[in-house]
Amino acid sequence: MGSISLVESVISLLLEDLESKLPSLLRKYPEFDEQKIRSLADQDPTPQKSYLEWLLVMVRRGSLTLDQALKGIPRQALEAFFKLTRMPFFKGEKDLYRYKTFQELKQVLHEYEGHVGKKEKKRQQTIRGIKKLASSGDLVLYEITTIEAATEVFRGTKWCVKDPDYSRKYLKAGSLYLITKNGKPYVCGDVGLENSWNDLDNYQISGTQIREISKVMAPVYDKIRSMPGNRAMAIYYARQKGWWPEETAVDEIRKALGNRAMAIRYAREAGWWPEETFVDDIRKASGNRAMAIYSARYYGWWPKGTFVDDIRKAPGDRAMAIYYARENGWWPEETFVDDIRKAPGNRAMAICYARENGWWPKETFVDDIRKAPGDRAMAIYYARLYGWWPEETFVDDIRKAPGDRAMAIYYARYYGWWPKETFVDDIRKASGDRARAIYYARLYGWWPD
Repeated sequence: MGSISLVESVISLLLEDLESKLPSLLRKYPEFDEQKIRSLADQDPTPQKSYLEWLLVMVRRGSLTLDQALKGIPRQALEAFFKLTRMPFFKGEKDLYRYKTFQELKQVLHEYEGHVGKKEKKRQQTIRGIKKLASSGDLVLYEITTIEAATEVFRGTKWCVKDPDYSRKYLKAGSLYLITKNGKPYVCGDVGLENSWNDLDNYQISGTQIREISKVMAPVYDKIRSMPGNRAMAIYYARQKGWWPEETAVDEIRKALGNRAMAIRYAREAGWWPEETFVDDIRKASGNRAMAIYSARYYGWWPKGTFVDDIRKAPGDRAMAIYYARENGWWPEETFVDDIRKAPGNRAMAICYARENGWWPKETFVDDIRKAPGDRAMAIYYARLYGWWPEETFVDDIRKAPGDRAMAIYYARYYGWWPKETFVDDIRKASGDRARAIYYARLYGWWPD
């Protein structure tokens, strides 16, 4: 627990603000508005924002451009200088305001390069990866954006993200968040991977805690509203786990980018989507509308009379939606093959499943798979397993196929259909879940240690 002092010092540092300085700075530097001054303050590592005015002067003189300053270029230099002035071996000028240009400061830092210890470098890395977003009373919300910051800030807690392997995985998907209470870790959350917010015992936070932390959650809501990708599903998961405002969830999903159709369908299943608008909302939604309509029909929420036409017009994995509809007896048999042949989505697997059920013409099966989009590699593997694929072309067909080629090659090796001498190279070049294929290959002794 010795590193807690580092965490506490970082949090203490970030709790400071510049409210007392703002009025005079705005009068003295009218070319900077309040937002720009606040942004420049983020580049000042000192507790009392002692270096902020020097930054304003550097930008005013042209020694730094505003763009350079806001992009964080001075931050590392100021952190190094702040530490250096407290070192007994430093013989240079300790008053930052005597440095007339940013280049003068950099020159001094260059002369003392290498003197700053590992502990200080670690502290600086932590500070760079944590940003204060909001505060209310005894609660403060921080955004964690680097593995170094996550490792230090979450050290000593039960949260898995204290482990760099876990924090790396979460940070690839989005940001991590820490809420402190009275300066101590209180709640940990993420946006992007699991969209989960956990208490100190690593359990999902209670309703009481959700209401409590809502006072500082506005920046997280804004982050989701502006993030690229599957925003609709992110809002759905946040609402489902209890930390998205109930009163806005439906309207925000209606406007969100991403797989809106499936978000609406899941929200209907969870009981918080209005039944009276559900069908119209799905019909207008982006995303995998075909599968959302099929699921809605399965649960009895979709009008039977329009089901086939609605699927035929829907974007998304239409091929699999048609297959499942046929399996349930809802699709006209006479048009089934033609409808699949024209459908977007995982057509390769839909054809394979249809062949298994005796609904696909045997004479065109191989050619139809070869032309189909979707997980063609796994479809070819399954076809080989059932004896429907020509053995002489199997390896070449898999090598050219889109989809989870890595796992298809692994399974083929398991059954003795893949050349041993090229197996490792073929996996290394394959699309799909390569990590899983390598793991299983290692398990069976087929992968180099």
